[in-house]
Amino acid sequence: MNTNKKRDKSEEIILPIKRTRAKRSCDFCRKRKARCDADQSTPCSNCRAWGFKCEFLAVRKKRGPPSVYVENLEKKCKKMETLLTKLTNMSIEDIEKCNYQIKSCLKESPVLTSQRQNGKLDNHMETDENKFEDKESSDDDKSISSLNTKQHDINEIFSNMKLDDYDSIKYTGHSAGLQLLSHDLFKSKPCVQWPGRDDIAIKLMPHNELLVVRSDNFRSRNKTFDTQLGVGFSLNSSIFDAKPYQHNTRLDRKTTLRKKLLTSESMPSHKMIEEAYQLYFTHIHTFLPIVHRPRFEAHDKTTSNILTNAVLAVAFRFASLHFPKLFNSKKSALHANIYFKKVTARLQDLSRGSLRHVQAALLMALFLDMDETDVETMQWYMLGKAIRMAQDIGLHRSSSNWDFPPSEIETRHRVFYVCYVLDRLMSARAGKPLTILDREFDTDLPVPYEVFDDKSNTETSIYHSFISLIKLCEILGRILKALYAPKSKHSNTNTGLDDPTIVAVLDRRLKNWKASLEQPADDTIWSKAEKVNLFLFYYTATLLLHRPFIEFPIVTRNPALTIQESANMDVLAAESRQACENAANNISVIILQKQSLMSDPDSYAPLCLPTCFIYVMFQSSLIHLAIAIKDRQSSRRLRSLQKSVTLLKQYEQLVSAQRAYNILKLLIVINNIDIDYSLDVHDEYGPLVLKESDTSHQNVSVDNNTVILGCEEDDATPKSSWCQRLMNTSIVGGITDNLYQ
Repeated sequence: MNTNKKRDKSEEIILPIKRTRAKRSCDFCRKRKARCDADQSTPCSNCRAWGFKCEFLAVRKKRGPPSVYVENLEKKCKKMETLLTKLTNMSIEDIEKCNYQIKSCLKESPVLTSQRQNGKLDNHMETDENKFEDKESSDDDKSISSLNTKQHDINEIFSNMKLDDYDSIKYTGHSAGLQLLSHDLFKSKPCVQWPGRDDIAIKLMPHNELLVVRSDNFRSRNKTFDTQLGVGFSLNSSIFDAKPYQHNTRLDRKTTLRKKLLTSESMPSHKMIEEAYQLYFTHIHTFLPIVHRPRFEAHDKTTSNILTNAVLAVAFRFASLHFPKLFNSKKSALHANIYFKKVTARLQDLSRGSLRHVQAALLMALFLDMDETDVETMQWYMLGKAIRMAQDIGLHRSSSNWDFPPSEIETRHRVFYVCYVLDRLMSARAGKPLTILDREFDTDLPVPYEVFDDKSNTETSIYHSFISLIKLCEILGRILKALYAPKSKHSNTNTGLDDPTIVAVLDRRLKNWKASLEQPADDTIWSKAEKVNLFLFYYTATLLLHRPFIEFPIVTRNPALTIQESANMDVLAAESRQACENAANNISVIILQKQSLMSDPDSYAPLCLPTCFIYVMFQSSLIHLAIAIKDRQSSRRLRSLQKSVTLLKQYEQLVSAQRAYNILKLLIVINNIDIDYSLDVHDEYGPLVLKESDTSHQNVSVDNNTVILGCEEDDATPKSSWCQRLMNTSIVGGITDNLYQ
C-alpha cells in the first residue's frame, strides 16, 4: 500500500509546461536582427533586458516573386514569338496551326525546307537560341537589380528623414487639385516612385492625402540628405521642379545686383515711370482697384513713398512679362526688383500700419504672384499681413457714417474688398483655409463710379466688374467652407443638411449671379473682355462645387444610407459629372475667345494674378483627365483632354503654367493615357459655343419660383444683409435650416 501511495504522489508531480514559441520575432528583435524567444504569453528576454514592450505590430512583408516577374515572362514570350517568326518566315497564327512542330512548318514553308537540306537551319537556330538565352538572362538580372535598387532608394529616402525634415513640411488642401492616383499603386508597397524621377517618392496617407518626399542628394556617399516634404500638391508645387530652389542664394544674388544698379545710374527715367503708371491704370487698376486714382495722381504720384514704389514694382514686373517691347524686358525686371526691395524693407520695419501700408502689401502680393521663383509661401504671408493690417485700422467695419472725406471712405471699402477677393482666390488655389469670415465684417460694397471729395462724382460705371467679382467670391467662399473644410461634413450633418441640398442652393446662387451678368438690371455697359474674365472664375467655382461628387459611385458606400438616399446620390453624381465636363469645356472655349480679345486692355486683367489664371486651366485639365480615365474608349473625351493640355502649354512663358503642364503630363503617364501634344486647338474647336449643364436636382424641391435670399441684384441692400441672410457662417460649410425663407 505504501508503495502505491508513493507512486500516486510521484504521478501527481506537475511537469514544467513547454513554452510555445511565437511564429515570428517581435518588432524590437526584428529591428536588431536578434534571436527572439518570445511566446504567446511571455515577452522575450531581449525586450525585458532593454525595457521595451514586446509587440508584434509590424506588418509582414509580402512574399513571393517580385511584381516584375510577370512582365519578364511576357517579354520572353514576345521575344520568342519574334524569334520563331524570323526563323520560319511564318506568322504566329500559321505556326500555331502546325502545333509548333518543325516538321509541319517545313512542309508549309519551302524556304525552310531548302535551308534544312543545306544544313544551315540547325546551326542558325542554335546560335540564335544561345544569344537569346544569354540576352534574356542578362535582361532579367538587370531588371530585378534595377527594381531592387529603386525600391531600396525609395525606402532610403523615408528611413533617413530626420526631425528637422518634418519642420518645413508644406500643406496643400483638396481644392488645389484632384486626386487622380489609383489606390492600387499602394497595395503592394507603401510608397512608390514618381515616374521619371529618382529623387521623388509619394506615399498614401489617411483621408486620401499624399505625402510627397524629395531627397536631392540621397545617392551621395556621405549620405547627406536635403529633404523636402509636402502634403498634397498644386500647380505651384516647386517640389517637382528639376532643380531645387535656393532661396538664400537668390536673395544674395539680387542684393548684389541691386547694389550694382544703384551705383550705375540705371534707374528708370521720368518718361518710363509715367508709362509704367499708365500701364498699371489701364490694364490692372479696374480689375482690382487697390488705389484711388484721383488721389494717387494728385498727391502720391508727386512724391516717392511706399505706395508709389509698390505701384511701379507691379507695373514694371507686368511689363516685363507681357509687354517686353514697351520697355526692355531685362531692365524692367531689374527695376521691378529694386522697387520690390524698397517696399518689403519698409513693410518689415513697421511699428504701426496705415492704409498705404495695406495697399502696398496687397500690391506686393500681386508682384509675388508674377514672380518666377518659389515664393508662394512668401506671398501667403504677405497677403496675411495685409489682411491683419486692414483689420487693425478698421477696414472690416463700414465707414459710411464716419466723418471722413468721401474719397477716404470709398478707398477703405475698395481696399478691404480687394483683401476679401484675394483671400478667396488664393485659398482656393493653394487649398488653404479662409482668413476673412463673412460674419466678421460689415463693410459696404464699393460704388461702381469714381468718387471725389468735392462730390462731383461721375455717373460713368467703372468698377462694375470688380463688384461682380466680389459677389462671385462670396459664393466661392461658401463653397470652400461647405465642401472643402476639414470638418465641413460633420458640421453640415449637425445642421441637418445633406449634400444634394447644399449643391442645389449654391448652384442656384451661381446661376443667379450669371444671369445678373448676362442681363444687367441697370444701363451698365459691359465689354466682352470683362465678361470673359468673370466667366473664367464662374466656371471654376462651378467645378469646385460639383467636383467632390463626381467620384461617388466608386467610393465606399455608407451603409447608413437608405435606398432612396443612395439613388439620390447616384443622380447627384451623374449631374455633377456632366456639370464638371461642361464647365471644363467652356473654360477651354473662353481661353480661346480671350486670345482674340487681347487688343482690349481689360483682357490682360487676370494676368496680374497669373497663378489664379493658370489654376483655372489646371482645374479644367484635371476634370478632363478624370473623365478620360473613367471612359478610356471615348475619343471625344480624349480630344477634350488634348485641347485643354495644349491650351495650357501655350502659356508656358509663365512659370506656374510650366509646373502645371509637367504635373499633368506625369499624371497622364501614370494613368496610361496616350494623347497627342501637338494638337492645333484652333482647328479642332470650330465655332466658340458655351454649353450649360441642366442640373435639375430632382431630389431637392427647389422650383424656379423660389427666391433665395442673397441672390437679389439690389445694390441698395447693405452687404451685411445680402451676404449673411442666406448662410450662417458660424457653421463651417454653413447653410442655415431656413435657407428657402
